[in-house]
Formats: sequence, structure tokens, C-alpha cells
Amino acid sequence: MNAAAEQVLQVENLHAGFGQRGRAQMAIEGVTFQVKKGRVFGLVGESGCGKSTTCRSIIRLFGGSPFVIEQGRILFDGKDLAAMDDQQLAGIRGRKISMIFQDPMTALNPTMRVGDQVAEIVRRNHVGLSSTQVREKVVGLLREVGITSPERRFSAWPHELSGGLRQRVLIAMALSCAPQLLIADEPTTALDVTIQAQVLRLLHDLRERIGMSVLLVTHDLGVVAQHCDDMAVMYAGKIVESGSVAEIFANPRHPYTRALLNALPAHVDPEHKLEPIPGEPPAAGQYPAGCRFHPRCRFAIDRCHNEIPDNEQLTREHACACHRKEEILW
Repeated sequence: MNAAAEQVLQVENLHAGFGQRGRAQMAIEGVTFQVKKGRVFGLVGESGCGKSTTCRSIIRLFGGSPFVIEQGRILFDGKDLAAMDDQQLAGIRGRKISMIFQDPMTALNPTMRVGDQVAEIVRRNHVGLSSTQVREKVVGLLREVGITSPERRFSAWPHELSGGLRQRVLIAMALSCAPQLLIADEPTTALDVTIQAQVLRLLHDLRERIGMSVLLVTHDLGVVAQHCDDMAVMYAGKIVESGSVAEIFANPRHPYTRALLNALPAHVDPEHKLEPIPGEPPAAGQYPAGCRFHPRCRFAIDRCHNEIPDNEQLTREHACACHRKEEILW
């Protein structure tokens, strides 16, 4: 099987931002990664690094915001999503690419019963089903995502469900058309630790059963280690390191990746304290010259202040954008 056939999604040199074409404020620049068929790809980084913007740009879910793709391609099923208009994308959204969001407490319509909300999606994507068939399919989806007593939950209002159950309802909606790609934008952020584990396990089981690919956005490297096959680390609108999870965790080459790992309790020697990363990511449009991480990097040299590092392939499964990637050994 050739490389293209193994990939369900290819994002190539994507430059996108908010505003009018030619004058937009870039939120992401030069973003490149691939999601392989049947695998989970983790997109990692602190808040404000461009992870959610990258995912929303794939199917252009920005509401009324003036969002523009200035450059790059988003290849899905052999077609460039970046070149499609809204009508063409409507045939992709929900049917072939679905998305679940990070806050289940606000994602559902509080004025509609849970079953009716799922049924609305089912009717839209399965034209010709009778009311009885729609109800049966909705109940089956609720059961598939682990909701007990799905017949009773069908008539429940969103406020009657816990955060974990609401997230399961959103997953049921996303899976209603058995998509090829599921984008999960920090799906467990608003949930407690126990429910987080249950939801992530559910996504893992569904991925294996259905065979779909998953693009998982998270700031939690522990989640990436347990649930992802491949990953990319994002900082200030750029990919700074990418490759297989096993390779990057065993041999991180970018100072930002290593700083994130040093802030992960399981990765730190019990006799040493966690190492916080000083400062915070720059806001869009306020990026420093040179490497964007250099103001927070203890390994920065003069070159880092002035010259943007190339994202170079180190091995078949590992790429990194750092001037000192060859000389700094962890």
C-alpha cells in the first residue's frame, strides 16, 4: 500500500487566520501533518497554540467569524477541502468527517429532548427512514456509546444528564453516519478524571470496532501516551515536532516537547520537582522573530532569535523544527 492510500487526511502547508484575504491575522502557519487510516493522531500543545483553529479549519466550522485559508491544501478522500465552497463541504461534514467539542455542558440544545437532537442528525443523513426507524436507530446509537436505558434517555432533557452522559450523546451524534474521520477537540476537558477515562476508552473501542480514524486535540500528554499512535506538538501556530508517539516520547528533540514532558508527573524522577514552563504562548499576530519558542527556551542561542528553524525529517517517523535538535541530547 502506498503512502497516500494509508492516509485519510493530509494537511499540507496550511496558512489560515481571521480577517479578509490578503490582510488576515494568521493563527496557523505552515501546518503539515497526516492522519493515517484506522489510527489516532494526537495534536498537542498549550491553550492558544492553534490546535482548535487547525481542526476547525479542516471543515471550516467558525460560525460567523471571517475565517480565511490563505495557502495550503487539506486533502481528504482525494479532494481538497480547502478549495471547496460551503455547499460542497456540507456533503462532507457529519457524513464523512464528524466533530465533537470540548464542553458537553453547552453543546446540546437545552430546549430539545436528547433523542430529538440525535434524531435530527439521523434524518438529515439517512433520508427515507420512517419515524419508527429513526427512533430505533437513535436508541441503538445511544446504546452503542454506553448509555444505559437508552429508551428512557431518549426523552430526557439535556439538564437531566451528567456531563459524561452528555458527551456520550454528542459522540452518538458524531457516529450516526459512521464517519471515516472523527475530530475530537479536547472531548474530556470539562469532565472529572473517572469520566474522562471512560469517554476516552469509549472512543478507543469505537475506533477499533468501526475502523475510523481519530484526530484528538488535547493538552494532556498522558492522554496521548495512552490513546494515540501518532502525534504533533504545536506551538504559536506552528508544528514544532511530529512523528510516532513511541519515537517522540522515547527521544524528544524539541525543547518545547521536552518542557511539556517535564511537566508530566509520570515522566519526572520522584526526587525532582515538576518543571513549569516560564511565560505563556504569544498571541496570534504577536509572534517573535526567529523561533517562536525562544523567549521561553533555556537552550536558545543568537540564531534562535533571528532565524526561523526548518521542520526537518530526522527519521521516517520523526520530524523537528529546532536549530539545536542535533546537539541537544536529552
